[in-house]
Amino acid sequence: MPPEVVFIVIASLVAVTIWVYVGVKYGQQHTKPEALDAIEKRLARLEVAIDDLTSELGRVTEGQQFTNKLLADRSAEASRVGH
Repeated sequence: MPPEVVFIVIASLVAVTIWVYVGVKYGQQHTKPEALDAIEKRLARLEVAIDDLTSELGRVTEGQQFTNKLLADRSAEASRVGH
């Protein structure tokens, strides 16, 4: 391999390593615990809301199934009486 290519590859690896190191250090210094606490609280509220929605959806589903059963029984009875 030509020496120019080797130099470019090594320089690129060094640059990427430094870039990742600086990015990790910058991210560690600028993480705000208050912001993380707020996000955690919002996620907990969202989880509760989703749980409430799923229980309500279950009730609506049961109501629809009951209504469909009543309508099916009613139409079956009407067809028997009509003929």
